[in-house]
Amino acid sequence: MQVKNTRYNILVVDDHQLIVNGIRMLLDDRINHFHFAHTIQGAAEQASFHQPDLAIIDFSLPDGTGDMLVRELRYRCPNTRVICYTFHADQCTISKMVDAGVHGYVTKSSDAQILRTAVDTVLDRREFFCEEAKSYLFNRIGENTERVMFRYGNDIVLNDREVAIIRLLCMGKTAKETSQEIFLSERTVEQYRNNIAKKLGTKNLIGMVKFALQNGIISQAEM
Repeated sequence: MQVKNTRYNILVVDDHQLIVNGIRMLLDDRINHFHFAHTIQGAAEQASFHQPDLAIIDFSLPDGTGDMLVRELRYRCPNTRVICYTFHADQCTISKMVDAGVHGYVTKSSDAQILRTAVDTVLDRREFFCEEAKSYLFNRIGENTERVMFRYGNDIVLNDREVAIIRLLCMGKTAKETSQEIFLSERTVEQYRNNIAKKLGTKNLIGMVKFALQNGIISQAEM
């Protein structure tokens, strides 16, 4: 998908008009039609009518919270991609939004370029999480749940534990070191690595590293 050469229908949901205006200016070269709302009810009406390609939503809204809106959007416009753009960086908020099915999470304290990157990534049918959200998601992998899913392109779906293992292995960790960091047995990590390799269609670490770099799982600086 040629995201940077394509314009999209974008809906922004925030009860502060300055934020709405700022996002519109930031994404001017990505916008075909721009819509905005200040409430969940208003957003639901806009989304039903316009079927936006992307919705950028705050968590705290006058008539409810962002996770409620995500579920409403998934019902009314299932093809709409959703990014949460909020001041909230706590684990409770991140967890609610991820479990609701948000495709991206960026804090308002982040540099503006982070939001642009998130928009391009999410419109390319991938997920994007800022460092605060990413840190929480990787800490969560020690739990029994594997509810958090990440889609890369049209064919590859990885859960949060698989993404964390890819990240650690690409950072040069051995299977033993990886197992100690995420509280799994070394044998289990090896099984995950084999399953990941099958999903990615690669037989070695080089292919895994290439995939991780291309999809923002790890950066060159972290290797």
